[in-house]
Amino acid sequence: MDIKKIAENYIPLISFIVFLSILSYLFFLRPPIILVSDVYVHEIYGEHEERMRNFASSFSVFRQIKVIRVPEDVDSYSMAEIIQRNNASPFCVFFPFRYQEIAEIYRDEITQNGNKTTKIFVMANKEKVPSHAERIIYTVSDAERDYYRAGYCAAILSRDEGALNNAQRNSERYIAFIYDRDINDRGKSAFEDGLLAGGFSGKSRFSFNQESLRPNDLACVVVDGPADLFFQSPTDVPVILFTWLENEDYFPNNIKIRIDDSPYTLICRTLKLPKKSLIDGAVLKIPADFHILKKTLDNKKLINELSARRVIG
Repeated sequence: MDIKKIAENYIPLISFIVFLSILSYLFFLRPPIILVSDVYVHEIYGEHEERMRNFASSFSVFRQIKVIRVPEDVDSYSMAEIIQRNNASPFCVFFPFRYQEIAEIYRDEITQNGNKTTKIFVMANKEKVPSHAERIIYTVSDAERDYYRAGYCAAILSRDEGALNNAQRNSERYIAFIYDRDINDRGKSAFEDGLLAGGFSGKSRFSFNQESLRPNDLACVVVDGPADLFFQSPTDVPVILFTWLENEDYFPNNIKIRIDDSPYTLICRTLKLPKKSLIDGAVLKIPADFHILKKTLDNKKLINELSARRVIG
C-alpha cells in the first residue's frame, strides 16, 4: 500500500472537513442575533420562506439569527422577559418600531442585570425618524435613496419597447407610483429626480388607488403597497415591486425588479456597517436591496444599465 499516495488523496479532504468543523463550531459558539417578530409576518410568508431567508442572512453575517415571535396576548414586560430567557447575552436584538416599548423595557432590565454588551436596534418606519433614546440604535429604511433608484430604474424600463408591446410611444405614457402610506415631498422629489436622471421626460403620477390606473396609459409602475392588480391581470407593463417576498417563482413576468427592504435586509446591511457608526442613539439610514429578475428581463443592455453603480444616486 502506497502511504504517500493515500496521504495525497485524503489529506486535502480531511483538512477541508476539519476547516468546516471549526467554522461550524465558531458559528454556533458566537452570540446570536435576536429578531423580534410577530405571528402576522410569519403567516404571510410561511415557514419555508422565512427559514430560507433566515439561513441566508445568518450565513451572510456569520451569526445565528433567532426569531422570537410576539403573541398578541402577551404584555410588554412579559415579552421582554421571554427574550431574556431565550438568551441572556445575545450579540444584538432587533425590534420593529411598533415594539419600541418592549425594547425600552428590555434595555432597562438587561442594564440592571449587568449586561453592557448587547446592542439594541429598533427598525423604524420609512417616514418616522425617532428621537434619541439611551442605549438604542435606530435603523430607518433610506426611502429617499430607494425612491430615487426606483425612479431611475423605472425610466430605464420604460424604454423596453418589447415590454410595452409597441401599443404607444413611450413619450405618450406616464410612470405611476402606487403606495399604501403617505409619501412626503422629499420622497416624491427623489423619485422624480431619479426619473429625470434615467432620461424619462414624460409625466409621473402618484396613486393611492391602483384601480384608477389603466395599463394602456402606463410606461412603467413602481408599487410600494397593494399590487394585486399587477399580479392578477395580464399586462405587459413592467413593474418594480417593493416586497419582502424573496422566492421569485411567485412573480409574474411583468415584475422586472423586486426591492427588498425586509428586516433581514436591514439586519445584514446594518451589521456590515463600520463599528464606529453603531453608537447609542444613532439613526442609521439603510438602503434596500434591488434585485433584477433576469428571468423576466431579457434585454442585456437594460440589465447593464440597471446594474450600474451610478444608479444608486
